[in-house]
Amino acid sequence: MTLAERIAAYRVKTGLSQAKFAEVMEVSRQSVSKWETGASVPELEKLVQMTELFHCTLDELVRGESAPPTPSSPAPSPAPEASSPKGNTQRILGFVLLAAGLIGVVVGLAVHLLAAAVGLYLLLTGVLCLVIRRHAEIWILWINLLPLLFLSPRLPAVLRWEAAVWIKWGLWLFAAAAAVWTVLTLRKERKNGSPEQEPQG
Repeated sequence: MTLAERIAAYRVKTGLSQAKFAEVMEVSRQSVSKWETGASVPELEKLVQMTELFHCTLDELVRGESAPPTPSSPAPSPAPEASSPKGNTQRILGFVLLAAGLIGVVVGLAVHLLAAAVGLYLLLTGVLCLVIRRHAEIWILWINLLPLLFLSPRLPAVLRWEAAVWIKWGLWLFAAAAAVWTVLTLRKERKNGSPEQEPQG
């Protein structure tokens, strides 16, 4: 791609017509036409002015070290989360939990209802892994933790041993750490996902 082609591509990408571009650059439309056909080369001052207008470096404009996308080529779409390593791991985990849950339900119904309840729990966790696209680990953590916190006051009466008190307070300390981790994770994603401000031209 030549300098003339890069000037035309950047102009079209910016959404400027030749007339509007000439007005911004304070030149005639014929000068812009000559720049884009290669009949003449802009002065250094005009090239610097173009870099500010197009939000690119002088090397990108003149040498084409990072060529702009042509007007006809669409911007690449971001890869879906499912294709990322984290998304693949989550899907595999979901299918494993589904299989274990189905086996647990079937075997549990024949052997013991408690085993069936565990299988049902694994089944629901597997469904969450496959259905929830974002923050599945946070959802699964709190879905598991909240019932335990709800039942924790009854542990000393049910278990009838002193260690139950330590288990209860351990659960609450773990819940506090989980809450901090959840907030930090969501804040980090929000900060990384926020669009960067464009440089002022």
